[in-house]
Amino acid sequence: MALEYDSFAAIHYKAYRPPLHEIILKKYFTAKTKHELGLDIGCGTGHSSIALTKLCNQVIGIDTSKFMLEYTAPHKNINYQYFDGRNLKFDADSFSIITLAGSLFYAKSQGFLDELIRVSKNNSQIIIYDFDVNLKSILSHFKFKVCNRQVYDHQIDFSGLNDNNIILQTNDADNITLEISSKNVAHLLLSVKAQRLFFEKLYLEQNVHSQLTENLKELSNKDNFMVNVSIFCKVYKVFK
Repeated sequence: MALEYDSFAAIHYKAYRPPLHEIILKKYFTAKTKHELGLDIGCGTGHSSIALTKLCNQVIGIDTSKFMLEYTAPHKNINYQYFDGRNLKFDADSFSIITLAGSLFYAKSQGFLDELIRVSKNNSQIIIYDFDVNLKSILSHFKFKVCNRQVYDHQIDFSGLNDNNIILQTNDADNITLEISSKNVAHLLLSVKAQRLFFEKLYLEQNVHSQLTENLKELSNKDNFMVNVSIFCKVYKVFK
């Protein structure tokens, strides 16, 4: 996972991510009082952690990519930390809410679930959510061939594991349409390593983002795209 999210990916992640984290969390959580402490696993450059501050007074954001963490913006309510991908170095019963935005696919195991339960308070919630920004038609225009060697599962959950201490409360999926500028579509495309390497070769590594943005403007005949986004969310309650 960490190798996929290198410094180049971090630059594009920081530059733009769809404003979906807060939209998703708002949809499923309407409590009037905030949690004291939340944990965001796979925080990336911080977009998901910032969204979680709307629900928590303090947030700890952790990630296995040191490159991503280097590009997080300082936030008074967030403490970013490196995660080795194995043990959650927190006391038992520390968190009343834990979020995993697009990160469980890389971390799912019985040991990891056991760690999640250990650091969760009784009656806390574990939120697994993800989204799929559909850029296939754009990639097809550039004749980029998608490799299906490892099929990423946006709807992954804890099924197949010993889940005696959790219960599934919410299992939902939705589709929305976002208007995204050519500049930001280029950031999305270049945030994926295989796609970035493809466009670097196409543009001979010269001003890749600028050239891609201009080509996208030509493709759209304007400066934005209407993009379909699939959203997935599962909420578990922990009981001990």
